[in-house]
Amino acid sequence: MSSKNTPSSTASGPATNPAQMIQSLQQEVQQLRNSLAQTEAQVAAIPATGVTIKPKLPKAFEGQKKDLTGFLTKLRTYYKHPGINHESTKVEIAYGLLEGTASQWFTPIMKDYLENRPSQREDETNKIFADFDEFEQKLKYVFGEAEAEGQYGLAWYNPENRDTQNPEIPEPSEQRRMPADTQGP
Repeated sequence: MSSKNTPSSTASGPATNPAQMIQSLQQEVQQLRNSLAQTEAQVAAIPATGVTIKPKLPKAFEGQKKDLTGFLTKLRTYYKHPGINHESTKVEIAYGLLEGTASQWFTPIMKDYLENRPSQREDETNKIFADFDEFEQKLKYVFGEAEAEGQYGLAWYNPENRDTQNPEIPEPSEQRRMPADTQGP
């Protein structure tokens, strides 16, 4: 028997009483929570199928032409991994890996970056720290790969990189920063 005020529910249909509907929904939510907890436990128990590998930083670059391509390739591989998103951070990390002549060349640029506001810095400094590609181009220009592109960089002025077989290499048209002991005439 059923009346308007008496809740009615069948095994095949939903409850029509609001209290029964709420109770039914609460039971369903609890079942979903239990199912979710079981699924999370199962996922947590699955062994990792992949391994995250972060390459080591390359060894320091000391200004040797023969080491430049390998250094830059390893550095770019390192930068492909998450966590290094800012161009200036890439340049700062690279500076930490420069030694010898390479460090001497870049130290004045780094000092300019650290000690001055952007509006007070050399334009070259702002360009280098805004774009790692710019840093890479300058490094190539100064330490030897520019010759392969038909240009003559300051590698000519670095006694360690100087091509003694071709003393007629013209001087670069622009003066670039180099350590005082390696600048040309």
